[in-house]
Amino acid sequence: MTNTDKVEWILYAADLTTRMRILPVSTGHLYFEVNGIGTGEVKIPLDSEAASVITSGMFIQNEYRGAARGGFIVENIKETKVDAGENAGRWMSISGKDAFALLDNIVVWDHESTETTRTYSNMTKAAILIHLLQEAQTRAA
Repeated sequence: MTNTDKVEWILYAADLTTRMRILPVSTGHLYFEVNGIGTGEVKIPLDSEAASVITSGMFIQNEYRGAARGGFIVENIKETKVDAGENAGRWMSISGKDAFALLDNIVVWDHESTETTRTYSNMTKAAILIHLLQEAQTRAA
């Protein structure tokens, strides 16, 4: 990868479809887990225009060569104000869980229920997931 072949971090609104802007990221990381929820983090200048619009629930997507490589939902926003030293300046650190967390939040539900296990006979994994998503929709998830 050359210096001109960089990744872009794109900020999306909380509806996950409205593209807001490309973030001026100094450092960024995505961590993936097999069959689990991963995390992401970026660091942007606190004085940037993007820092003034980022709120919890927005989505930050990593793109490389025009293709989406992953992303995360904004959960934690931390401002850092440093006067001197390496990487000195005013920064905003933004972190959160990846998009799989959305599915986990609506499918895993134990509120007002004593049911802890279920049996799905002769159903494919996709059919089970569809069933769980339909239940979540009836709860207005």
